[in-house]
Amino acid sequence: MLNSIVLNEIVVLPDKLVQLGKRPGDPPNAAFYAMESAQSKDIVQYMPIAKENAMDYSDLKGLVDGVHNELGETQGLIEVLNGKTSKGKDYIYSIIKSALPPQRGGGVTYTLCLDVDFEGFCLRVMGFFKEVGITGIRDSACLELERRKSGYGSIEDVMHNWRKDPCDENYTKGNLMNLSEQREYDEAFPDHPLSLLRQFTDFFTSNN
Repeated sequence: MLNSIVLNEIVVLPDKLVQLGKRPGDPPNAAFYAMESAQSKDIVQYMPIAKENAMDYSDLKGLVDGVHNELGETQGLIEVLNGKTSKGKDYIYSIIKSALPPQRGGGVTYTLCLDVDFEGFCLRVMGFFKEVGITGIRDSACLELERRKSGYGSIEDVMHNWRKDPCDENYTKGNLMNLSEQREYDEAFPDHPLSLLRQFTDFFTSNN
């Protein structure tokens, strides 16, 4: 584990992260980290913000509605969650996916926005987990797994229920979450960016 100090508070991070140097113009007390796997290239950054600028830790519906209002046509909501960390701090986060155009390398980037209530400030953690290499492997494999689970029906039958917003079944805009992006498939694809993002959030809330 890595220990970082933010305004006299200890922040515990996974030891697979590598700290990056600061650049001119970076916010004070901000820190930047990177990590990489065969299928993912990731940046994690954090900075303290005023408590009044934090997301409402108890308002999941407000967060979902806010995300839905901001999503573009190539984006979709993957997950929202709140609770208390292992040390009793309130937290809330969202995960959003964005499909990249071919001229930007294609694939998908998963973005985390996590607020954690520290003494005297909110720590805002942003993560950008980008799919690299051969993209779409998880989607293709899980499509076949879902077909088997449904009793070996047709691919068309599976595709009928393939995409759905995880928080509001009546929300149908943009690039909706698909069945391959469920948590149950993370263990089978440990190097996938979404799996790594969830590993990071689980570690962070379990150690801070």
